[in-house]
Amino acid sequence: MPRTADAGSWSCGVSCATRQAGTASGGALFELTELDVTAGADVAFARGLLRCGMPEEFVANPDNRLRLTMGLRKVDGRWLIAHEHHSFPMTD
Repeated sequence: MPRTADAGSWSCGVSCATRQAGTASGGALFELTELDVTAGADVAFARGLLRCGMPEEFVANPDNRLRLTMGLRKVDGRWLIAHEHHSFPMTD
């Protein structure tokens, strides 16, 4: 069953959005740096790049990006995530 998309997390009008997620050590940062959306009447595809991690990780590896792709379907007037994939590049 597809999950409901959180429309508030993806804003095409904002080039960079920072979000906090609580962790035991004080909070990870999620910064959307790039977002491309291709949408039809009832299907869409989104691809994004995010900086994701703790502030000290951003300093140590400032170019590291989380890659995210989503396939969405419109069902009963609501956009649902039908497929999601995310990955970090290998840095070794």
